[in-house]
Amino acid sequence: MIRLLLLINIFITKPQATLHLAADLKKDKAMLAEEHGGYFGQPSKYHFEIFEKYTKLNMKSFKHSKKIIGKHVINSWKYVPAHLKIFEVLSVIKVDSLFEFRYIDSIHQAPNPKYHIRATFHYHTYIISDGKKPKLIYITELKNGLSEYKVGDEVTSPIYEDVPIGQQYPDLKEILNIIKKDKL
Repeated sequence: MIRLLLLINIFITKPQATLHLAADLKKDKAMLAEEHGGYFGQPSKYHFEIFEKYTKLNMKSFKHSKKIIGKHVINSWKYVPAHLKIFEVLSVIKVDSLFEFRYIDSIHQAPNPKYHIRATFHYHTYIISDGKKPKLIYITELKNGLSEYKVGDEVTSPIYEDVPIGQQYPDLKEILNIIKKDKL
């Protein structure tokens, strides 16, 4: 009888979606340490610690929902008693464009070389709001790491030695409008 109840519970209970923020923070810290020997960005009193506290939450008490809108998959977790909302937006941006390299000096007489750029960028954008403090936003790309993070109006962006040609970023205004419009 107990086995039967366990089997019924397994099939009826919807598995809890996973928040990937902890894994992304770990990956980005490692990438920045490798690139700079430590974190190097604009001076700010905010650092990764402000986001890390949200990786330690027990998500079982949160209400989860998932929605696909255009090129975005939006996972949201809400904890009503604390007015806490966490959004994880997965965005896939495909690039297929022609890039023309232009010489700065006039010495080169050859035609400017052209490169056909085809790439796919996978972004995770995290938006965290508790109704009181400034809204937190963290944007990272799967292969290239942290793009930027925001605490209220304060933006911190790392400086990388190499940036992929043709890299495009998710439209943060579009993402924020989707979340606001659809009352996620």
